[in-house]
Amino acid sequence: MNRATAAPPPLSAPPPIVPRDFPGWLPPMLVKELRQGLRTRGFVGTLVGFQLVMLVLTLIALSSQSSGTAAARATGSAISTGFFWTILSVQMLIITPSRALGGMQLEADGRTLDLLVLTRLNAWRIVLGKWISLLAQAVLLLVAMLPYLIIRYFTDNADLLTELGRCCLMLGLSAVLTAAGLWGSGVAKIVRVLMAIAMGIFMVNVLGVLGPMFSGRGGALGRSPFANVIDLPFDIFNGVFLTGFFLVSAVRNVAPAAENHSLFTRILPVLMLLPAPFAEVFGAHALAVRQLYLSAAFLGFVLLFELASTRLPMPPQWRDWYKSGRFSRAIGRCSLPGWPSALLFGAIATALWVAVAFSVLSLAPSAPGGRGHAPAVAWLALLAFSGIVFPAVMQSLLRAVPVSPALLYFSGLGIPGLLAGVSLWLAESRWKFTELKSFMETMPFSSFLFKLNARDQSPLIVVAQGVVAVLVLGLAFWQTRAYWRQLASFEARDRAASEAGAAPTE
Repeated sequence: MNRATAAPPPLSAPPPIVPRDFPGWLPPMLVKELRQGLRTRGFVGTLVGFQLVMLVLTLIALSSQSSGTAAARATGSAISTGFFWTILSVQMLIITPSRALGGMQLEADGRTLDLLVLTRLNAWRIVLGKWISLLAQAVLLLVAMLPYLIIRYFTDNADLLTELGRCCLMLGLSAVLTAAGLWGSGVAKIVRVLMAIAMGIFMVNVLGVLGPMFSGRGGALGRSPFANVIDLPFDIFNGVFLTGFFLVSAVRNVAPAAENHSLFTRILPVLMLLPAPFAEVFGAHALAVRQLYLSAAFLGFVLLFELASTRLPMPPQWRDWYKSGRFSRAIGRCSLPGWPSALLFGAIATALWVAVAFSVLSLAPSAPGGRGHAPAVAWLALLAFSGIVFPAVMQSLLRAVPVSPALLYFSGLGIPGLLAGVSLWLAESRWKFTELKSFMETMPFSSFLFKLNARDQSPLIVVAQGVVAVLVLGLAFWQTRAYWRQLASFEARDRAASEAGAAPTE
């Protein structure tokens, strides 16, 4: 074969073009979410639209500064300041959490969530990737607004350090609300609608509180967020714990049923209670009482969703606990899925909260809400705990009713609350119908509402409240017998399999 007829060597394929938009050490879920999120209409439209609005307002403010009248300069400055913080609040506190509220639902509708679970990505990496991605986009929106903050420094004599502190405050609130949105994106549609309404009401209240701070009025609120060095660590501490709860709740919506995240969810309110005695020891009584009541509200919020759960434990979830000794068994009984385990945990956590409340209020007996207030606080804790346990007892007694357990549970809270309001209205109306009010003052959950607002009640009502609360809790623990028998059956099967030399059954 001569050289003219020889076949030319095959051409080698060009090397693949590897995109370098993100470094390789970033988590793959975060890179995926950033690539998708930065191209969505929600992010691009928000970025471009708010930039155009702020550009027009800045030109108006600059033109007003060149006018000779002081009233025109003050009006332009007020308009620029108001729109700057309003746009920043909408970006951080409404748009970003709203995008999170549909994050998991988009994965479920696109049938990509199961594919993500089948990869090496676990539920934690999926949720954290989405949360960090949304926060990164919020930071980009915030950075894009900072040039207008510099302009306000020259036009309005704004304090840059104070303004940056307020921006950090809004970013922290955005992190908490975004985590709450990710949790809500994995629940039922009706619950998402209710969460969106609750988030809107919350944002109206937050903006009403932050408004004086942004405008420089309102006393203490007008100061820098870094002015009170004692309150700031507690605020950061509480925000971190709330964010952790929402994130682990979002993980529970994505994780397989065999994974158990109940311990981490339930332990957060207990850990949130610990700073209260330390604040009291260092003389910050008001801060200690505030932390005490915040932890109580957090504990009640967590128990609401834990007691509404009708999940049953699986053998692997209990096996790791009972094989490690008595102390591990005790912890395991309080950290398994299902309302019976949440009931046991709630009883222990409520008793611990009452003990801490007595210690905090007794350290400052002369202060408002001191030692004399401790028995009333303990009584409120008993009524509150029995009130949120009562719907779980209804669930266990009405298992054959074809109604959603969650709907049944929250109906057991909403109906007594509604009847309490109706009975109070009838008692204060021109008919003076007080019999229904006296009855509702002793019923579960409504007794807590009446005791929370009433200063003095008759001894007969108080005794009836205690009797009803003890009966509800006794019936609740009685209804958990089948749950604990199931755990004993898990142990018996594992023991029989171990004696036979076989692997434990799942």
